[in-house]
Amino acid sequence: MNILIVSAIAEPQSFGGQMLEKSVRRLNLAGHGVTVSDLYAQRFPAVAYANDFPDRTNTSYFALEREQAHHYRQGTLPPVIRAEQEKINAADLIIFMAPTYWSSPPAIMRGWVDQVFTPEFAYGKDRTFGNGPLKGKSAFFVMTHAGLLGAADPLGVPHKLDEMLKALHDRPLRYSGITPLPPLSVQPPYYTNEIERAAALNNICQAIEDHATNAALSSNAAKIEENGAAYPLIHINGRPGVGKKTVGSILAKQINAAFIDNHTLLNPAVKACGRGTDGYTRVVRKVIEAVFEELQYTLQEKPVVLTNCLTEQVAEHRLYYKEIQALAKKANTDFVPIQLSADFNENARRIVTPSRAKAHKLTDADTLKQLYKDFTVVNDPNSFALDTTNLKARQSAAAIKRHLKDKGYQL
Repeated sequence: MNILIVSAIAEPQSFGGQMLEKSVRRLNLAGHGVTVSDLYAQRFPAVAYANDFPDRTNTSYFALEREQAHHYRQGTLPPVIRAEQEKINAADLIIFMAPTYWSSPPAIMRGWVDQVFTPEFAYGKDRTFGNGPLKGKSAFFVMTHAGLLGAADPLGVPHKLDEMLKALHDRPLRYSGITPLPPLSVQPPYYTNEIERAAALNNICQAIEDHATNAALSSNAAKIEENGAAYPLIHINGRPGVGKKTVGSILAKQINAAFIDNHTLLNPAVKACGRGTDGYTRVVRKVIEAVFEELQYTLQEKPVVLTNCLTEQVAEHRLYYKEIQALAKKANTDFVPIQLSADFNENARRIVTPSRAKAHKLTDADTLKQLYKDFTVVNDPNSFALDTTNLKARQSAAAIKRHLKDKGYQL
């Protein structure tokens, strides 16, 4: 899941600053992609002025909403505003982090909302609430406070978090199609020891991670209900040494997918029985059956990236390819074939990398040359073909990710 954190925390060394830093680290480790808009660090312009809009529709009377709509359509909104809108477009979940100032988030965060949720981008005629432009995204607030959010103060003034944020939940979140999730709050233990402070920090960061996990599951359930399909099964096929494992592992991390390299399935049999034996075949078959059974459930929660070296000339390879396609069908999801290739000289250079031997992979250039002569990879006309000769692994992963987005997957 792609997460945008909008932070209105002025001091990085504060409890809130530590919460932001630790949350980003934990969310990344959980496989999410995280982007942070630190409003104070970037000195976000929270107030809109008439001269921010040079090509006015009406130079004698300034109407902010009208100018925002006009400049959005023209693509001439201030660059800092366009950049924030692009971050929202790329996000599945938005997390607002801020201290509580006089029963509300700081003015800079409210200004961010005023400036970024413009007409046409966040709402329009017949495009609000369930039909809003930002439908399918979710958001929640994480507020630090001084202890008055859950009860009344001596004057009887209520300070409840849900009431405090109701206006922002209704406008702009629900209004633009975003689903607001229950807010989180924490009272930093200012006057207690470091152990208690660390425990409070860990608890709120765990709650943030749990909220993100639940948001991802809810988003997936909605996609399945709407589209009738789970996340895609992405199959990367190619000769030994073209970069399947490296590219696939990077891609899987970027899209929060489960990653299964073909040697993950083969190496238990290699270690137990050696290649080419009857025992090897039996163990491989048992491992594949067990893993494929579980992948049906995994595909309901996240994409799966699977790598292989399957050829047209080997009957067992063609049958296994059909078995992978059948797995996608059984899981009621899409099969997305990717075919990696490389120039022979580059392929031969890569294949002698010492780390390949430790993973029981082919490391002999002469054998590779024979494979080029005698075998071709499975010919699937639907494959996205990518030559990795002059690409770094991250560039190859980015190309595949673009292909997935072009096919309409919100990963």
